[in-house]
Amino acid sequence: MQLLSSILGYDIRIFIAAFDRTEQDVFEGAIINSKNKNTVTHQHTRCTSNTRRILEKHQIKPLILTRNLFDSVISMRNHIINEPEHSWWPMAYVDHNFYTLSIQEQHDFVIDLIIPWYINFYVSWKRHPKSDKLLWISYNELMKDKVGTLNEIFDYYGIDRKITHEELLKHEANIEGKTRKTKPSPNNEKMRLTSQQESRIINLTRFYKDVDFSKMEL
Repeated sequence: MQLLSSILGYDIRIFIAAFDRTEQDVFEGAIINSKNKNTVTHQHTRCTSNTRRILEKHQIKPLILTRNLFDSVISMRNHIINEPEHSWWPMAYVDHNFYTLSIQEQHDFVIDLIIPWYINFYVSWKRHPKSDKLLWISYNELMKDKVGTLNEIFDYYGIDRKITHEELLKHEANIEGKTRKTKPSPNNEKMRLTSQQESRIINLTRFYKDVDFSKMEL
């Protein structure tokens, strides 16, 4: 989001009613307030009939960003740890108890309480009537080819813009100088998921036999 904002010169806006322990459903009032601005938005929003209605009404095309679901567990756990303890999370109720758990127990927390929301999110957008017309991008695709992926995004939105590798490096350096540094995570066996944990994640997808979970690398 910050990279797109930097490259295009667009404002960053979050289209939700309030920051709280609630779903980040699209709030039409926030869209109306930013109607005359070029904006970039990133939020955890499931696809619902009301969300589709609002996006279509305001001619907003969603881009669906996904990630390897095993990596998502570790990333989410690290994200929670790096944020202030009383931060709110829309996918599960994270309170002081989380910080008393071992790393593996924290992974279990994410698997049992947050990953079901991720699957809900993924399936909801897969059930979108025009799912195959939406742009689906995985985190790993973006990391492997940032220039190609960014230019694909520009094409998707009809933006007459191409970025080069040299330009990308300049924008990344600019962003790095402004963003908060996160605490490094320990690189050891404790940070890996066990085979049992991976099996539990895969097992959660068994209820959607006709859904292709390849964008989550499952």
